[in-house]
Amino acid sequence: MRSAVVVLGVVLVGSSAAAQEVSPRAAFEQGLAAFQARDYETALRRFERAYTLSRSPEFLFNIGLTLERLERRDEAITALQQYLTLRPSSPQRSVVERHIADLRTAIAATRPVVVVAPLPPPPVVVAPRPLVTPVASRPVWPWVVLGAGVASGAAGAVMLATAADPGSDPDVRSEGQYIEATGALETRRIVAGVLLGVGGAAVVAGVVGALAGRPSRESSGPRALVWPTAGGGLAGVSGRF
Repeated sequence: MRSAVVVLGVVLVGSSAAAQEVSPRAAFEQGLAAFQARDYETALRRFERAYTLSRSPEFLFNIGLTLERLERRDEAITALQQYLTLRPSSPQRSVVERHIADLRTAIAATRPVVVVAPLPPPPVVVAPRPLVTPVASRPVWPWVVLGAGVASGAAGAVMLATAADPGSDPDVRSEGQYIEATGALETRRIVAGVLLGVGGAAVVAGVVGALAGRPSRESSGPRALVWPTAGGGLAGVSGRF
């Protein structure tokens, strides 16, 4: 399937007057070739040049898609919103609005999530008692955090593994569907990456908490022992000190 950048750019070229200078057309064709070659920096410069020469809003659509590929999502939203402002009756309006919503979701998903491991509980001092071995309790929160991290990482891995290229999807038959599917794919990959990052951080925090809260071996305390003898009993005390 040909890139969605062609959608509005070709409309512009086809609707230009015959007397119009060829510079916008040449800039557009250069930008399209660079976009298809995944040279998005060059494509952005060419599309911006075409827009400067022609001032046609359709090029803002191409600029927005190129900025998205460069992961400059805030600028991409600005370009697409400017396109809708200048072309309020565009037949692509609903598709562009959904694309802007997907970009905002992706931006929200990439905000850093800081997982702070709680401090381990203070040590509990238990006075030794005869015949009783004090048992130090282990904190539960590290295992909860560890389990949540494993679940988050697994969810991210599954989302990343099942993310398919919309170009290979037989249900994607139009340029509008391709744009929508591409936006959904990018959002899915971003969310998967965030889940993997958060899951990894949670696993590390859980492991650190579990190691910090592991009880140390305490002395078992003195224990009274009596050995029977012919003349009575011989008492003794044993234990680890």
